[in-house]
Amino acid sequence: MKKILYLIIIAFAVISCNSGNSLSDYHEFSDLLWHKTEKPKFEFNIKKEGHYSINIDLRLIYGYTFRNIKINMNASKDATNKKVIPINFKVRNEDDSFKGEIMGDFIDLHETIITDTILPAGKYTFELDQTMDNKTLPFVMEVGVVLNEKTTEN
Repeated sequence: MKKILYLIIIAFAVISCNSGNSLSDYHEFSDLLWHKTEKPKFEFNIKKEGHYSINIDLRLIYGYTFRNIKINMNASKDATNKKVIPINFKVRNEDDSFKGEIMGDFIDLHETIITDTILPAGKYTFELDQTMDNKTLPFVMEVGVVLNEKTTEN
């Protein structure tokens, strides 16, 4: 039993050494509707320059009817250098089944928007604007932005 416990501790130590830093923030839609006027905003303070991937996480309720969600990600550093990144977030596969992980009535989706970019130290703001034709998107529970620092191995 002690050997198994030691192996688990060692495994967690190895995983945590290689995973790098992750910054994340989430916005919950209280009425399960993403109104066109609602633009979730996420702020991150990066203390030192590094290589990062930028991801969007999405949690839907089973019953979401569209194949995708169109989003504009408005990104800026220190309230300057604003950039708009259009995203066509795929929700369903070609056979119309949901992508991502399904747990009961919840569907968790993860989309990497930028795989590797250098982010200098500073304050970053990401604002998500759903750009679908509908004024509201039903069955949207939560959206989030995740920054994963990439580590270099020697």
